Amino acid sequence: MRNELSVKSHTSPNLFYTLNSYALAFTLIVLTFLTAMRFITLFLFAETTIIHNNIHVLGDLFWVGLRFDLRIIGIALLLLVYLPYLLLFWIKKRTLLQVWVKLSLSFLLAVIILLAFVDIGYFLFFGTPIDILIFGLFEDDTSAVVKSALTNPYLVLIGILSPLSIAFLVYLFLKLSKSWVNKGMARLIPKKAWFLLLLLPFLMITARGSIDTFPLSLKQSAISSNSFINSLTQNAVFHLNYAYGNRKENNLNKSTSKILKEAGVESFQALSLKAGFSKTNPLIKHTPGNIFLEKKPPHIVFVLMEGWSSQIALSDSKALPVLGNFRKHAKEDYFLPYFFSNQNGTNPSIESILLNSPLTPLSQSSGYRTRFATSNIKPFKEKGYQTFFLSGGYSSWRNHDIFWPLQGFDQYIDRTMIEKRYKVHADNPWGVYDEFVFRYLEDDLPARTKPSFTFLLTTNNHPPVRLPKSYKPPEFHISKLGFREDQTHKKTALSGYHYQTNALGNFLDWLKSSKLRDDVIVVATGDHPLRGFDDYTPVEKSFFRHAVPVYLYIPKQYNRLATRPKSEINSLIGSHVDIFPSLFELALSNAPYYAFGKSILEKTKQDAYGWNYQNAFILKEGVIDSKTMTLHYWNTPNKNLIDTSSHKLNKQQVRIIEQEKYRRSLKEWLLYKDKEEQEQ
Repeated sequence: MRNELSVKSHTSPNLFYTLNSYALAFTLIVLTFLTAMRFITLFLFAETTIIHNNIHVLGDLFWVGLRFDLRIIGIALLLLVYLPYLLLFWIKKRTLLQVWVKLSLSFLLAVIILLAFVDIGYFLFFGTPIDILIFGLFEDDTSAVVKSALTNPYLVLIGILSPLSIAFLVYLFLKLSKSWVNKGMARLIPKKAWFLLLLLPFLMITARGSIDTFPLSLKQSAISSNSFINSLTQNAVFHLNYAYGNRKENNLNKSTSKILKEAGVESFQALSLKAGFSKTNPLIKHTPGNIFLEKKPPHIVFVLMEGWSSQIALSDSKALPVLGNFRKHAKEDYFLPYFFSNQNGTNPSIESILLNSPLTPLSQSSGYRTRFATSNIKPFKEKGYQTFFLSGGYSSWRNHDIFWPLQGFDQYIDRTMIEKRYKVHADNPWGVYDEFVFRYLEDDLPARTKPSFTFLLTTNNHPPVRLPKSYKPPEFHISKLGFREDQTHKKTALSGYHYQTNALGNFLDWLKSSKLRDDVIVVATGDHPLRGFDDYTPVEKSFFRHAVPVYLYIPKQYNRLATRPKSEINSLIGSHVDIFPSLFELALSNAPYYAFGKSILEKTKQDAYGWNYQNAFILKEGVIDSKTMTLHYWNTPNKNLIDTSSHKLNKQQVRIIEQEKYRRSLKEWLLYKDKEEQEQ
């Protein structure tokens, strides 16, 4: 049996050679061109100090950029060359396949070159790579943009260079391909079936960009703390691809007037009244004046824990030691398990918590360069705080490195910086090991000379759970939760939960034994319950569907909750929206803030409630489904499960639901107002 690709006798012996010539020429020209454009863009637009400060990542810029470029090439060669060859090599008119490959690769090469020049022009005109706003050129006054571009001599030069470069490089591609076929250079590649069987998987891996759990994507582009440097790892094709993806997810497609109309009111003032705000209950509150806080404002650490479910926290025991070293801190301090996450995803929760936003993803919308006045970081900034976003993930995830500095963060510290500081590399697609994120804060916090606010995001409890090899999970008897002991994936999930919670406990050990123990307020909560851990569709588990705990460590000198029994505080009900009002009241003197939630200092057992955007409310009586307007009472003394029978709502409960509906519209109006004003 011949081991040749030309299985059919009529297949040209030169066909595979010819296609290889086109593939090689295309690969070399695209790689050379995109690499050159990457570094040309760097030296054209980066200040000397930026290049100097990032000289150590230029090697990473080359290699990560090469991976993105190879991904385009892998996809192109698979779809345009080798898969068509496998399907059509048997046809008699072999020249049709050769013509198809020649024309399709020529066209794609021209598109890649054109987009690269458009990307540079976009940098010149907007100061960023291609982003979601490019689609506005076709939706708004395109002619005005073109006229403006024509007044810029550099953009005119790019307009001249781009067609010349396309003509030259396409000509070079065709000439090289033909020359290599004639000289037989492509015959260096074996013309054997086994080679194609190896080549196809290799191209598939190249097209995916990774052999890991996830394909190469935007989040792997972060190699530096500088967003401009990070943007260069991608190429123009990926910039356009991500811009298109962001456009599809864009939720800012209304206007302030449309929001008022949908809410059935004529003015912002009328909407505020519907939302429950008035002179006696103002939308913007001021914390009381406090001389002590003015002289000695505390550091604030806000920890957002991945998948930190109340269900799992409440099951902590000797048989299920899920809280690890955090258990003692939960007992010593305040631990409130009856809170709802307002959103159901990590980024939606971040935007809801930090910006009071019901719209998401703002960071990937057309408003991603808008400074929003609803930011909960703003009151701290106005009081002179240093502000840090400390994440175990990549800063480029969902445009974080661009978006969050605009909302008040002085610095975004991400996986890249943490791994380089501690010379580690985590085998986890979502982020560096959580212990190093907390370690970074332990090393950094004592050196701060001003009061600081740190928002810390953990990642390791996100599936697939991959933890340090040195980590040994305790034995979990999951039958205590109603699962079979052979369900190992449940134990893996609990390992991730235990690992990050134990890391939080270790951080608190350090804090309470340090000189900072009396100067730092710590709050921790979950971004959402752990997905896939349990079936939350039954009514009796509707509390667990949205429940995340809230932990508070408040040094004595700042603790205005100390006059009330700890058990009373721990039994309070609420949701994410209540956390920042609590921090403002505890830490800031005479500071204005948007009062969409209610401070824990002001909550009582009788009036406290929480909610989730998926039509769920939690009150002292039980859980409400606001879609069906029915109430399900608690059916256990410790408020873990819900009764399956439904009950009608009373007037007070209906009022709460209506009020939160209008508050959502009010938040949207404020967000759109900022966007509209800053686009004028």
